[in-house]
Amino acid sequence: KRPSRPLIVMISGHATVKSAVECMENGAFTYVTKPFSPDEMAAVLKKAEEHAHLLKVNQFLSHGEDVETGSEILGSSRAIEELRALIRRVARTQATVLIQGESGTGKELVARALYRHSPRAHAPFIKLNCAAIPENLIESEFFGHEKGAFTGAAASKQGLIAAAEGGTLFLDELGEMPAPMQVSLLRFLDQGEYRPVGSTRTLHADVRIVGATNQDLQQAVTAGRFREDLFYRINTVMLNVPPLRERTEDIPALAEHILTALRPATTARRTLTPAALRQLTAYRWPGNIRELR
Repeated sequence: KRPSRPLIVMISGHATVKSAVECMENGAFTYVTKPFSPDEMAAVLKKAEEHAHLLKVNQFLSHGEDVETGSEILGSSRAIEELRALIRRVARTQATVLIQGESGTGKELVARALYRHSPRAHAPFIKLNCAAIPENLIESEFFGHEKGAFTGAAASKQGLIAAAEGGTLFLDELGEMPAPMQVSLLRFLDQGEYRPVGSTRTLHADVRIVGATNQDLQQAVTAGRFREDLFYRINTVMLNVPPLRERTEDIPALAEHILTALRPATTARRTLTPAALRQLTAYRWPGNIRELR
C-alpha cells in the first residue's frame, strides 16, 4: 500500500530452485540462502540500495525532461488532434506500440505522452537509443550481465529491463537494432522473460515496450534487415507522427513556444513578426521540429 514499494530480500535455510524462481517472479529483489556472513548481507543491502536509488533517479529524470522540453504535444491541426486522441486511447492499454515518423518530428514526446497517460506513470520511463550502443554491448545494456560474463565485466550489472520494472522502456531508433538482439527482444515480448548475459537464471519483468523509428520497417523486413515476426509483434499499435510540412498551421504556436523556452529569464519577451511567420510557414522543414528549434 506504500506509494513506493519496498524491495524484498528473501532468506531461506531450505532453498530450492523452484522456491527461488517463485519468489523472483512475485517481485523479490533477490534470494539469499543460509548460512550467510554479515559481509554477504551487507553486499546484498548495498546492491538493493543502489537499485532503489537508480529507480528514483530515472523517475526524476523522466519527469524532469518533460519540464525541460514541454510536456504537451503542441498544435491544433487535425492531424495532431487525432494523434492526441489516439495516444489517450492506447495509453490505457498494455499494448506494445510502434511510433513511426521522420527525424525531428517528436517521437520521444509521443512516447512520453503514452507513458504519462498510462497506469504505469508512477514507475520509471527509461530510454535506450539502439543506434548509440555498440552491437556487442546492447544485450548487456538491455538485460544486464553477470560478473565475468565478458572481458571488462568486473562486476554484475543490472540491465534497463530490470530498472524499468513496472514502467515503460522506450526503444528509440528501433530499426538499427542488431539481428541477435532482435531475437532476444522477441522472446521477451512473447514471454516476459530474459537472461542476463553470462547467467543461467531466467528472470521475468513487467515492462511495456514502446519503439520508435524513422525508417519504413516494412521495407526493412523485405530487405532482410528486420525480423518479420518481431515487426508484427511490436507493431500491435502504430502511431504515425506527421512531418511539420503537413501541419504548417501549427508552426506559429510551435515557434512562439520555442522562442519563449529559449529566452533567458532576464530578457524581455520577444515575438515573431508577421513577415517572419510567413517565412517559417512557407519553408518545407526537412528536419521538422528539431530544425525549427
